[in-house]
Amino acid sequence: MTTKKSWATRFIEGSADAFDELVKQNQSGLLRVSQSILKDESMAQDAVQETFIRLLKHYKAIEDGSKLKSWLYRTCRNVSIDFIRKEQRIKSLSDKICKESETATPSPEKAVEEIDNMKLIHKTIKKLTYNERHCILLKMIEEKSYKEIATITGLSISSVGFQIHNGLKRLASFLKM
Repeated sequence: MTTKKSWATRFIEGSADAFDELVKQNQSGLLRVSQSILKDESMAQDAVQETFIRLLKHYKAIEDGSKLKSWLYRTCRNVSIDFIRKEQRIKSLSDKICKESETATPSPEKAVEEIDNMKLIHKTIKKLTYNERHCILLKMIEEKSYKEIATITGLSISSVGFQIHNGLKRLASFLKM
């Protein structure tokens, strides 16, 4: 009987049969992880499929078969979170379009309120660390990928994710005050 590590190692070395076995061994666990994040079975299946597609594209970067399983779970988690972000952006854009169509010209009071809110957000963003602020602005304003942000900032991709997560959490806590 072949162990998971040997299947992973065989896959890393280029065995096509090993990929099928890796899918069989890891698909249900990845699906559980993705469903716990997305709360939607269909989206979770798409996220798991995207995870395996990324594995096929990037397996050469994984030097050690023993690290493959953690790579799969981390990638599945990231893909699932990316799905949520994408869905939120679409919903936000849809809401914005609906609001704009409802009121083409905002009232002066509304315009002043929006300006005040923007000033508060800018003031609050300045409370974040340089890396948090830089990563958040590159992601939210410039719509850069984590990989692009890592290249720009010189941080690792996981550190970029940490900076964005921490920064948004701190920003939310500052704005609640």
